Amino acid sequence: QFYDAVEWTPYPVLVIKEFQRRFQPNDDEFVDKLLESVGEAKKKGQKIGKLAKIRGLKLSKQVKAEAKKTVSKKITNAKRMIRSSEDNVELIKKLGELKKAGIISSKEFQAKKKQLLDKI
Repeated sequence: QFYDAVEWTPYPVLVIKEFQRRFQPNDDEFVDKLLESVGEAKKKGQKIGKLAKIRGLKLSKQVKAEAKKTVSKKITNAKRMIRSSEDNVELIKKLGELKKAGIISSKEFQAKKKQLLDKI
């Protein structure tokens, strides 16, 4: 409906063509800028890759150190438990000798024996 009221003139076409001529990028310039962008993106990607590698190495060292500490703690705890269980067995034997000698009663022996066995 609006086209009927407007008289046809080549002026809008000329304006559009001039706009296209001024603002249409030159193909060579466009390709050069595109290649520069690709080069910059590649460099940034390489930097990010290097940073990720460095951080990964640091993190793996930390994890390795923590694992080593944990394993050594577990080993020392296990050794302590073995020693303490051996000590407790010796105490039970000594308590048995005291019971045989009549120094402690059977009830006291059973109570102490239960305590020591619970620790093992």
